[in-house]
Amino acid sequence: MAPLTQQDFERLLEFRVTLRRFQRWSEDQARAAGLTHVQHQLLVAIKGHPGGRPPTVGDLAGVLDEFVTRHDGTTTVAPGT
Repeated sequence: MAPLTQQDFERLLEFRVTLRRFQRWSEDQARAAGLTHVQHQLLVAIKGHPGGRPPTVGDLAGVLDEFVTRHDGTTTVAPGT
């Protein structure tokens, strides 16, 4: 892999700042609706599930595991996954 250039770092910074702004906006919207950010992510996971069938608990656990990280840095894992 080639070393990152200054332009690569500038793009990475722009992407990360934009992503964080969206995350903050999303958390604010959830809070305004009386939801925690985890509840909001669960609703998005249910409504956005592809495939024409309802998501299973395992499907939802997999999606939420991508979004929910404990403060100690470990990710949550559903039993049996």
